[in-house]
Amino acid sequence: MVLLGALLGVRCGGPPPALPPEGASARPTERTLRVDEARSVSALLGQLGPSALLGVTHLDLGGLGLGPELGFALASTPSLSGLRGLDLSDNDLGADGVTALAHAEVLSSLTALDLGGNDLGDAGAIVLSQSSALSGLRQLDLSGNSIGDRGVAALVRGTLQQLEALDLSMNDFGAAGAAALSRPEALPRLQGLELVGVALGAEARAQLDRRWGQRVRY
Repeated sequence: MVLLGALLGVRCGGPPPALPPEGASARPTERTLRVDEARSVSALLGQLGPSALLGVTHLDLGGLGLGPELGFALASTPSLSGLRGLDLSDNDLGADGVTALAHAEVLSSLTALDLGGNDLGDAGAIVLSQSSALSGLRQLDLSGNSIGDRGVAALVRGTLQQLEALDLSMNDFGAAGAAALSRPEALPRLQGLELVGVALGAEARAQLDRRWGQRVRY
């Protein structure tokens, strides 16, 4: 997924980041916590206490397959406040799980969110498009979520206007969704648009190319 590199910073237990050259301004330290296994949501929450998350800026929970309950649990976990990146790919969240996340003020500091492979559909995309809690996102991965034309149109019109990178690869929209993405006012800050594996005709691609040029990838 295109956003994975953005979501994953310095892994816990890895070497310390290099010091900036003399005279250069120091960048905020990025530290990633990756959870490789959790048999249940309750077991996961036991690993995510305040001490475990101290100094963590990016949390990688991808591939745990914990279902919608994960979304509800994270939405009510105060120790997640301050996170800048969150990878929830391949967790079977569905529209219900992402609805909880979309209303979670505890996640309002996020700038990067990976929701790839979560069966969100149009309903999930529409909920995200109405989220004020996530309106500061700059990078969003929605690949492989069965999102159609309605969902894409909602994302373009909605609250996520700060997006700089959007991955809509392996989704189900067609000409109408491409037309929404091609509007002159669509997502004004976007610098990267991933549409790998989306079945678009020549005319739809031509529209997108005129709007985005080299910023779109098929």
